[in-house]
Amino acid sequence: MKKELLLVLKSLSLAVSILILTSNITFAQTTIIVESGLNTILDAVTDHPGDTLILKKGENYVLDQYVFVTEPTVIKGEDYTLEDTDPPALISMVADPGTAGGLWMFLPSADFTLENVAFIGYTPSNEAIGGPVAVDGEGITVNIVNCVGENLNYLVHGGKANRNTYNYHDNIFFNLCTERADNYSGSLGPANAGDSLIYHCYNNTFFTGGRAQGLTTKGAWQQSVIDHNTYVNTWGETYYKNYGYQYTLTNNIYYNSHIRGYVGERLKADTVYYEGDHISYDDFGDTLNGEVISFPHVIDSVDMDGLERIFVATNNLKFNEQRVLDWNDAHTVTEQPFLTPSNAYWADRYGWTIENNWTPDDGTDYDPEFSMAIPDDAFEILWLQSEERRLAAAERSLDYPHALIWSPNDEAKGEFIWPLPFEFKPTTEALMTAGSDGYPLGDLNWFGPEMVAAWENGHAYSVGEIELTDLDLVNYPNPFSSTTRIRYNLPSSSDVIMKIYDVTGAEVANLVNEAQIAGQHEVMFDGANLSGGVYFCRIMAGNAFQVHKMTLIK
Repeated sequence: MKKELLLVLKSLSLAVSILILTSNITFAQTTIIVESGLNTILDAVTDHPGDTLILKKGENYVLDQYVFVTEPTVIKGEDYTLEDTDPPALISMVADPGTAGGLWMFLPSADFTLENVAFIGYTPSNEAIGGPVAVDGEGITVNIVNCVGENLNYLVHGGKANRNTYNYHDNIFFNLCTERADNYSGSLGPANAGDSLIYHCYNNTFFTGGRAQGLTTKGAWQQSVIDHNTYVNTWGETYYKNYGYQYTLTNNIYYNSHIRGYVGERLKADTVYYEGDHISYDDFGDTLNGEVISFPHVIDSVDMDGLERIFVATNNLKFNEQRVLDWNDAHTVTEQPFLTPSNAYWADRYGWTIENNWTPDDGTDYDPEFSMAIPDDAFEILWLQSEERRLAAAERSLDYPHALIWSPNDEAKGEFIWPLPFEFKPTTEALMTAGSDGYPLGDLNWFGPEMVAAWENGHAYSVGEIELTDLDLVNYPNPFSSTTRIRYNLPSSSDVIMKIYDVTGAEVANLVNEAQIAGQHEVMFDGANLSGGVYFCRIMAGNAFQVHKMTLIK
């Protein structure tokens, strides 16, 4: 693959075949099949703005400049599985030496979707690019779906853009790294200082490298939903300084995560501008002392009474292997808590929901016992990162490579690795139904597409198989504007629990909790005080489960 990319680099002036126009029309968009080669995606976006572009599995698509996306656009690879011999369609960049750092693949100023594709964050000459996406506007929705990203600095950089929505789901991000500085390694965005955005991140795996999320927005309408993700061998706080007012963190696994160590003093123009992190993270005022840094800094100093600040952290697992704990002991590094002390303080004061988490803080952590052990040499990279962070600025090596990555065969940074050399399916029985939704913790993709499809459709889960018990659960009218009647049928007398949940998994109503006789039943649900959107009605009757989707229109 590297040889192919280098050949492309040498033939920038050669003509390449670009497009085959097909007769497929989907949702009023023309479907374009894009041939592999240099800048074929650029030409396709330019010549067919707003169309859906189809990339071929196993083919390489190379860019040497930005692609400006000015119309709503979908770039979609052919379907693939992790077991396929051919990798997903791969998008990469080439650049003259010394120029890669300022390059991004796509600059959307309109809604943009990447689906079923792979991308790599280094050129064939092993220089880091900025990343796949840099948002160039406001009010934009960016979707990253079922993609594989390797050796990335940023995934999506939102800058200071406002009112944007970011959806990441069913992706694998491998080697989160940067050439900038140790403290930024692996920041995936999506935003730096903008506000009023929505961020949904679910069923993703992050393996090896720095921060998995650098979301630092502070708008009053921001919503973050982080659900069923798996984080392995990540260092630096997983979620960096989130100012969000609606924050839901559920059903995630953090394994050997937040391996931070100590960051020494930093110099700028021979002046110390940062004195360094605490070697112990027990201080209340230290904002770097937990997996989750999510409290409203903007209003810390004022009375929060009356503000609708929502924070939910439930059914998450944090676990560090013994060799990580031994390293921490040897270097006098305090184990990172799951939540910062400030999170716990605000939760106690304002009734935030923090419960059912399995972490060392509570002495209830479980080893998820992944189906594949983490290779020893992947830990060597982790230790090098951590050790470097402990050194004072004067002791640091001038040629220290900030972007340390792991590969099974020592491939170059610009070499895409396929098939993926890891698998993180948890096998511990206690975790198989530990989710707030009854599903296993972590990225459900490791259990196969059937489970993911069942989860997305709101079906109930039981160990070993997907079950949907037909209780004839319906509501009418549906959609509804204020109230709706929910009807169901019990095949036998049983204890019944019926609850309503919003799309974040938060419970909004408890309608039934009693023993009922067999036969048809009906209950009224009043959504007059709720915002419009999708809600889920879940009924549990004995050993029977069913979930039904309802739409509230305002």
